[in-house]
Amino acid sequence: MTNADGLFFCVSEESGGGAAGRVIASSLLFLGLAACAWGGLGLEGTGCSPLPLAAAGILYCAAGSRLPRRALAFQAAAAAALLIYTVAVSQFIISGWNVTMNGIFSMLETHLGYIFPRYEVMAAGQSPAVCAGLFLALPTVLLGLLSARAVSGARLWLLPAGLLAAALWAMGATTLYPPDWRWGLLALGLAMLGAWRLSRKNLRSGGIPLALSVAAQTGIVLLLCALLAELWNVSGGANALEAQRAAKSWLHHVRYEETEPTLPEGDFRNLGDFAPEATTALTVTMEKPQETYLRGYVGEVYTGSGWTGLEPSRKAEYATLFSWLHARGFYGQEQYALLNQALGTSGKSNAVSIRVQSACTGWRYAPYGLDGAETDPRQIGDADWAARGVRGEREYTYETSGAVPGDYERLSDLLTAARKAGAAAATDYLAGENAYREFVYDNYLDVPVQAREAIGKVFSGLDLPKSGEISFSDAQLVVRAYLSNIVSYNETPPAIDGNRDFLSVFLGETKEGYSIHYATAAALMFRYLGVPARYVEGWYIPGATALEMSPGEPIALDQSFAHAWVEIYRDGVGFVPFEITPPYTDPMQQNNQRQGGSGGAEIPPSEEETHPPALWRLALILLWVLLALIAALALFAVIRRYAKRRRRGQMFEDPDPSTAVSNMATWAVRLLGYLGVARPNGSLYLMLPELERLLGDEPADQYRAVIEAQRRAVFSRGGVSDGERHQPRQFLTRLEAELKHRSTFGEKLRLRWIACVI
Repeated sequence: MTNADGLFFCVSEESGGGAAGRVIASSLLFLGLAACAWGGLGLEGTGCSPLPLAAAGILYCAAGSRLPRRALAFQAAAAAALLIYTVAVSQFIISGWNVTMNGIFSMLETHLGYIFPRYEVMAAGQSPAVCAGLFLALPTVLLGLLSARAVSGARLWLLPAGLLAAALWAMGATTLYPPDWRWGLLALGLAMLGAWRLSRKNLRSGGIPLALSVAAQTGIVLLLCALLAELWNVSGGANALEAQRAAKSWLHHVRYEETEPTLPEGDFRNLGDFAPEATTALTVTMEKPQETYLRGYVGEVYTGSGWTGLEPSRKAEYATLFSWLHARGFYGQEQYALLNQALGTSGKSNAVSIRVQSACTGWRYAPYGLDGAETDPRQIGDADWAARGVRGEREYTYETSGAVPGDYERLSDLLTAARKAGAAAATDYLAGENAYREFVYDNYLDVPVQAREAIGKVFSGLDLPKSGEISFSDAQLVVRAYLSNIVSYNETPPAIDGNRDFLSVFLGETKEGYSIHYATAAALMFRYLGVPARYVEGWYIPGATALEMSPGEPIALDQSFAHAWVEIYRDGVGFVPFEITPPYTDPMQQNNQRQGGSGGAEIPPSEEETHPPALWRLALILLWVLLALIAALALFAVIRRYAKRRRRGQMFEDPDPSTAVSNMATWAVRLLGYLGVARPNGSLYLMLPELERLLGDEPADQYRAVIEAQRRAVFSRGGVSDGERHQPRQFLTRLEAELKHRSTFGEKLRLRWIACVI
């Protein structure tokens, strides 16, 4: 339609036309988002049914849509019902919030492996599921209204809807693996939203273009979701796992490593020779120089091609246990110092300062026997002591207690004597140690079938008890004797195929290797014999090197100090390093192999409140989501600008000269508005004085000529000739140039990427 000046305009359909289509589209979008939120946030754990919530959300999708005037009573009733409901259930909302957050925190523990708090539910006489359902009704209604407003064309609501969709997808894709139907529902909802926004003029008539648009967009989004789901292991495929592992490895390398790592950090698939360079990796300063192991990467689970950490879901099973331990001040990293305190044998501490030069900054390199370290109360276990910060840490100082591993057997004997004497401090220490030992024995005795068979062949002549377990000291003798007899040290050993079991090939075929090979074999042999063990990579300062160090003076460690070893759990004392690699073995250490006490009877843990969690992993996920969203928005802006300008160009090149001239005149009026020339009510000639004041006489004359041509195009029977297109186009070019010249940088961004007028 045209107005009195011949300018084209459209009648908005949002006053009622196509209301059913809007309700359907918003309901599909709501169901997709709600389904992903339900599974992604672990809301199944609240115990409430999703069906009433879904019904309420769909109801408010309808209430929030642009409906005909006759439906105003329905919308008013929905608003009143929401207000009354909020007042009526206000006493249950806090408890419902607590139940919901407990469910979300439980899910986060399972997928992040950190301790999260729990909130008390205080609604008397009501089940937690009912409280959660009463609370969740409110965000469900808000989500329904958000979906309705996004579909109905309110641009303000598109960004939060898009952010929510991206966050839910990323949460599900990276950690939570929701069922495929949720992806389909979300994809269909987003496709319907896109179809609605792009084809609203066809929706009222329900034409073929809309149907084709919906079908095409749905297919494309579903395909993308399927591909991304496979990439992020939603279906659990081996290729997806490999892609995920490669992505994590690349990210770790970019963040923390300036050079190629000397040691493989548990990944043996492409293990090469041990060829250290003279590059300084660490600078270490000790108040009292002594033999020191600096623990970095700790392998807990043998995979056949290397070592990994415990799965977050496995760690989550011990969240209550470690909450209790940390509340008592018991940390595995400080166990040696805690034992000395309990026995009253603490001597002078030793300060150890570390400055990372070219080594990986992703781990904190820590000596054994820490005393008063900055341990994380939210951490489950003590193996993965990751450095803080986006780029890790380069400088830190520790206080250590005693000499490790020199006197752990002496301490074990002292602990046994103190326990028998009923010493209160020893009994209190053993309460924590027994609880921690439960975790250790549950997780650090596992040997995969293929590795167990390989070790069984090596030990075929060994007379083991029926249980397969021997004493702690005998286990050390057996492992050292067998490894020294069947394998030899070689820093350039034959390569091992990454698709075969590393230990089986090492023990049964190549029989040559360096510290990584020895430490892996020793860790699994100890486990086979019933002694908990872990694989460790880090840096080793031999006793001879320590003798050459001056107190308080730094020593530079090059890559030749990189080393791998096994740490074994001595009941009552904790994890201690055990050296098995031939060039590093110390005859004095081999004499320190006597059997000691087990450490006392087990004391069950109890639950206590924990500190608030650190959400740095979740923050990292959200950071990547934000970066992906920014990239997607940038791509969308480019495509949108191109599409708008292309469509506008087609309007200006319309085969009918009169239509083309009228379209260009309409656009000129809009550009003048951006320049500050407001369009008054009445004739377009009324804009001339303001235009002349702002831009001068020549642009005003051009504008007058364009309006005259536009009036001939609309009202004259003959219209305009093809040659009369030239002047309006020149005027538009001039207006765009004026906009670019007069606009600030921020205004240019808005005009180029949001308004798409320049």
